[in-house]
Amino acid sequence: MAQRAHRWRRTAVAVTAAGLLTAGPLAAPGASAAEEPRIDLRVLVVDNGDSSVRAISAELESTGIPYTNVNLHDPGRPALTESFSPLGLKNDLDQIPDLAADFDFAVNEQCAQYDECGALKPFTDAGKAVFHTEYEPPTGRFCTESRELRLSSLLKKYELGAWRQAC
Repeated sequence: MAQRAHRWRRTAVAVTAAGLLTAGPLAAPGASAAEEPRIDLRVLVVDNGDSSVRAISAELESTGIPYTNVNLHDPGRPALTESFSPLGLKNDLDQIPDLAADFDFAVNEQCAQYDECGALKPFTDAGKAVFHTEYEPPTGRFCTESRELRLSSLLKKYELGAWRQAC
């Protein structure tokens, strides 16, 4: 339970993909031609003023990833309705059986490390995307299961720079 609480503190901000810009093989900003292609997303950052949100925005800015920032303290902000963007569920495995139908995709960190990836099956069974990131186990320990579950999985460093290794 302490591990799960730690994960929740690290992921206190909701980051939602606002839509696929392209599904073509584009390289990450600053990536060499030898790196694998990736899908570029425009990220929606829902900003409640926390330092973790500022850190995510700074990282997106420094890596050139396109994003939109919606300040929750701005009375003139756009309404965040279903028509605004797809809605993603992040790191909330316990509620997936009740909530999967209400979300367009899922984002998960470390389900392989904690042997929880099977809980994401309701999303992939419904044809919905699951974006999954691991930080510690090597890809050989989670990619086979990720492919079987149809997860879009990456190995990243905790620093969240451009480096990644896809399954």
